[in-house]
Amino acid sequence: MKNYYTIVKSGADWRILSAKNEKIATSQNYRTQKDAIEAARNLIKNGGIVSIHSADGKIRDVISQNSENWNIKRANTSNRIAKKEIFKILADNIEKNKA
Repeated sequence: MKNYYTIVKSGADWRILSAKNEKIATSQNYRTQKDAIEAARNLIKNGGIVSIHSADGKIRDVISQNSENWNIKRANTSNRIAKKEIFKILADNIEKNKA
């Protein structure tokens, strides 16, 4: 996925990594996780997903921005599934399959 990023703790700071190849997505370190999240939102403004890791490395949240060119059709279902839970599962699977 082209626009998939992850926010991780790096020493005393927070970094945004490209999840595709684990390279640093921005050259900047962020003092707070909130600052890193704000910067990551700008990276995905045209579509993408950001997984946010807690200081211990576990995924704590996922944010997404829809993109018209993903060609994802809306599912019609009688069951309501929490969107954030689906994105957390997807992010977990992407993290596991990077190796």
